Amino acid sequence: MTLARQSRRVDILASTLGTGGAERVVEALARGLPALGYPVRICCIYGPGEIGGVLIRDGIPVRHGLARFRFDPFVFPRLLRFLGGGGERILLCADHHAAVFSGALAARVAGAETARDLVVG
Repeated sequence: MTLARQSRRVDILASTLGTGGAERVVEALARGLPALGYPVRICCIYGPGEIGGVLIRDGIPVRHGLARFRFDPFVFPRLLRFLGGGGERILLCADHHAAVFSGALAARVAGAETARDLVVG
């Protein structure tokens, strides 16, 4: 089976997409994976950040503002709504503590096929 024939959606979860190494990797994935047949959506728990703003401007789906404040107790149900929907999906959690913790838990509840940590050091 070739990559183009797979239909898994890739959801990328980050706290925010400021400027940094992990954020640049997320940007490269968001731009490159659709050409391989993997639709991509990005979710920033807080604001989109500088790189997130560029991706939004370029038409890449970026949802942001799930947490209204640092310890928002409603971020989890908002994240579940983001992850909902049919089909197989892969969740990549950028190396941000809020994204890794919330993403791993939400992926299990939402039934994401796999959850991986994207660690750029």
